[in-house]
Amino acid sequence: MFNKILTTFLIGGAVTTAMAGDGDWDMSVGATFRKFKSTEFKSFATEEQYFNGTYDGANATVKDTAKQVSPAEAPLAGNHIVSLHSVSFGSSTDDLENSTGLVLQWTRDIQTSTMNKVGGLDWKFDLSLVWVGVDQGKAGLSETGGDTFLTNKTPGDFAGETPQPVVEGDYPLADVVASSARFDLDIDAFTFGAGIASRFEMGPLDLKIGMGPSLTLVNYNVSYEGYAGFINDQDVVVDESDDDIVARWGLYGTLGLIYDFSENWGMEVGLRYDYIPDNVNTNVVNMDLSGMSTEVKLVYSF
Repeated sequence: MFNKILTTFLIGGAVTTAMAGDGDWDMSVGATFRKFKSTEFKSFATEEQYFNGTYDGANATVKDTAKQVSPAEAPLAGNHIVSLHSVSFGSSTDDLENSTGLVLQWTRDIQTSTMNKVGGLDWKFDLSLVWVGVDQGKAGLSETGGDTFLTNKTPGDFAGETPQPVVEGDYPLADVVASSARFDLDIDAFTFGAGIASRFEMGPLDLKIGMGPSLTLVNYNVSYEGYAGFINDQDVVVDESDDDIVARWGLYGTLGLIYDFSENWGMEVGLRYDYIPDNVNTNVVNMDLSGMSTEVKLVYSF
């Protein structure tokens, strides 16, 4: 994936160089370090299942008395039970890991008498392509749900026991001995920007500002897996995944400082903020792709 992305950036630079030649272009290439905003990792739960027996709505029949968890509290104290388990994995909101990517930017003077001196500044067309990637794993939150326990009602199942009426209720027993959840995210975001920029001198440095609309293509593959192990040797695994390519419109703004080494070469360090109002809402996570980036770029003027 990285080799294909790098090839795309290099081809874009070569094409730009071929189109130019009149001395009005700046081309910048470098690294970007992106801080996304918060992401919601969604909740999910195992399907409700009966363990160590059956229940038909009237009778609860225990399968194996050796795998019983005897509740201490009434009304189930001392009785054999069939349990209905449901384990939930709670949602959480967290930041994605900081992302490293590549940025390629072109600017060219606006050759019109009405536009190139607006506000006393020399305005330029500003085109940019930014790629950032996220490859992240995250542990989820797990907890037992409201487990329902049913007393055995079938006569003669256990010698010496008096059949008890079926009792349903939420009785928190520690019969979940292990549980875990994990989210995995693989995200590539390509942001195309087309706006205006201006560059003007501030002593030995040049200040550059830019802004405009953007279009972000997001290629994502996200998944989660939850595991729950019970004291009666029954294990449950629940998983979900989602993948797609979606587009989101937005706005961007940039602010940078440029130091020129020579007539043609310079270095730029700057900040970029991308505002993307519509989240990428999947079956697994709800991602806010807005965020601040730090950029370090090599600038070539030609």
